[in-house]
Amino acid sequence: MKTKRNIWALLLGRIIVTSLILASCGPKVTAALTPNPPAGTVMQASVQAIANATTTHEPASQTAATATPTGVPAGQTRNTATPPAGNTAAGSGPLAISKTYKLPPELFGPLLATGPGKVWLGSVFGTIEEFDWQTGTFGNRISLPQGKTAINNMNVLFKIGFDGQNLWALGGGSSGEGAVSLFAIDPVSGTIIHQWDLTSAEWQRNFLNFFTDDNFGFSPGKIWLQSHVIDTQTFEVTYVGSGFPTEEFYAYNGNGWMWMTGAYTEECDDLFIINTDDPSKAYSPCHYPFLNRMTGENSGLATEGAGSPVTFAGDRMWIVGQYMNHPDHILEAYWADTDQLMKETKPLVIVPWTDNTVEMKLLFAGNFLWVLTTHGDRRGLLYQLDPQTGVTLNTLDVIGGQRGNGFSDVQDMATDGEYLWIREMGNLVQIKLP
Repeated sequence: MKTKRNIWALLLGRIIVTSLILASCGPKVTAALTPNPPAGTVMQASVQAIANATTTHEPASQTAATATPTGVPAGQTRNTATPPAGNTAAGSGPLAISKTYKLPPELFGPLLATGPGKVWLGSVFGTIEEFDWQTGTFGNRISLPQGKTAINNMNVLFKIGFDGQNLWALGGGSSGEGAVSLFAIDPVSGTIIHQWDLTSAEWQRNFLNFFTDDNFGFSPGKIWLQSHVIDTQTFEVTYVGSGFPTEEFYAYNGNGWMWMTGAYTEECDDLFIINTDDPSKAYSPCHYPFLNRMTGENSGLATEGAGSPVTFAGDRMWIVGQYMNHPDHILEAYWADTDQLMKETKPLVIVPWTDNTVEMKLLFAGNFLWVLTTHGDRRGLLYQLDPQTGVTLNTLDVIGGQRGNGFSDVQDMATDGEYLWIREMGNLVQIKLP
């Protein structure tokens, strides 16, 4: 399985090549040729997104291979659902793109964050742009300071997110090394409220943390980041310990527990479940009784690990897994309630995913589970799933004929409660939630 670090390395190479092309044969990319404004400054962006005519796509037919990958334990789950071809649930209706917004070269990059009625876009040049989708124009531009390792103005941002009050950003470095700073930002004024140096001795209590922070997660009133928990009101930092996995994904279970997947050790399972009120309370056995496991050559190894997104969906947690040395992924559902979870000996649902994808995004929105394939031969396909059974209800191709142009990678997905938003390298796609 490709890890996030490898995906980022590939992405940076594509970014550099594309930037050179844009600079030599197209309009000048101003952000790459002129110094950034002072850190924390806000200015009105001169660029404007062009709203294309509304495009409607009928759900694409879906290939549903029924063959079980080698090493799949037989008879392990109560319910195994394979994505059916062209199935549309009664009452859900077909999916359609509401609008596609063409983004200017200054906004080249993969990141996306949303709030109620708000959309923010992160660029590879260390800027965050506030986008007004109703008018198709940009408001404030937030320019973050460059880190010590930034190259050729490529002040890479690795993650942006909105916690309901502030914007948060990981950045200030190059993709080969990871983020070097965490920023808390006032979304109204665009000013940096607080900045943490992730390379400082105070932060780097464990050498394994060095230059590996490229993701964070939210629970009510807290942000979680590589062995640290930050109070989002007081900015007090609590060091939880050196046991967090690297290349991590986070998901809050809605009931006081943070789930983390990532890379930890080869001997133990790469899943941590930590109490959000008291991080000293955690479920972190070497082997969980309920995880899906491989057989054969890799017998006993769990299918979760680095590159395994996880999300909360109603009463369940969904995780993307993969059998070692096999190209296909699987989706697995587990109880979100920890008391119920610890009584189980197998996943609730396993969904074979045979679309030859390299990386997938998971999101729960509008009472549905959403899967977005972001790399691979079938990148740019959006799947609407039943969050209980994992059965595919609808499929939508969000990039269509652009798949073969070499610069059409789909990078991120978020929701503002009314729409799904999907970030491509050059476009922002809006989809009305069913």
